[in-house]
Amino acid sequence: MIWHAFVDSALSVRLCLTLFHSMWQVALLALVPWCVDRLWRSNSVERRYSVNVVALLAALLVLPLTYLLIDVSERPNHVATETSALTGVVESR
Repeated sequence: MIWHAFVDSALSVRLCLTLFHSMWQVALLALVPWCVDRLWRSNSVERRYSVNVVALLAALLVLPLTYLLIDVSERPNHVATETSALTGVVESR
C-alpha cells in the first residue's frame, strides 16, 4: 500500500513542524516554573503547584496555536529546482 498517496504532504509537513516547534516551546515553558520553584522555596506548596499547573495548561495551548500559525503553503524555489533536477523534468515559468 502506498501511504504517501493518502496523506497530504502539506499536512504532514505542518504536523512535523508543529511537533518540532512544540519541543522547544514546552521546554521553555518548563523552565519558567522550575526557576519560580527555585526562587519561591519559602512560598506555599499551593502557590508553587498553581504555577506548575498554569505552565502545563500553557503547554497544552501552545500546540494548537503553533499549528495554526505555521504556514507551509509556499514551497521554496530551491526545493522545486532540486526535485526537477532529480526527476529530469524542467518546469517552465
